[in-house]
Amino acid sequence: MTVSSLWYNGEVRNASVNYQSFKESKGELEIDYDIEDGTFKELMRTVALGTKAFFEYTPTEEAIKRKIGKMIKKNPKKLSKEDFNDNKAKAEELLSQEELQKPFQKRKTEGDASESGLIKFVQPIYDLNENRDKFPIHSYKLKDEMGEVTNIN
Repeated sequence: MTVSSLWYNGEVRNASVNYQSFKESKGELEIDYDIEDGTFKELMRTVALGTKAFFEYTPTEEAIKRKIGKMIKKNPKKLSKEDFNDNKAKAEELLSQEELQKPFQKRKTEGDASESGLIKFVQPIYDLNENRDKFPIHSYKLKDEMGEVTNIN
């Protein structure tokens, strides 16, 4: 999913252009939101702190085999266990680096689709990890009338 509209300051704003795309276009694309507006900033912070989705990429074994095949110029279906084991760490590292080079809108996330779309919009404007670290989640345990313990986050 992607963010297409925002509502703040009593107005609906077109958000179909992600800020990262806007910056990369060097003025060819226009945005209908103001990243310096205080209400907009608060909205971005709310999204960053109110969502549980996060950027995560773990390459599949198939992707690793394809990368190794390219690295050693061998058909991935014909890799020996030795070929795989000898090159797995390097292939994983290269795949992770490639993932980090992608625009945020194309990166893999963990979380539901709506929240993933939100963090892909927010990340180029408001760094998720940096801001989530400022406001850590604290948990505590409560006992109900039956003595059952519940974790509260």
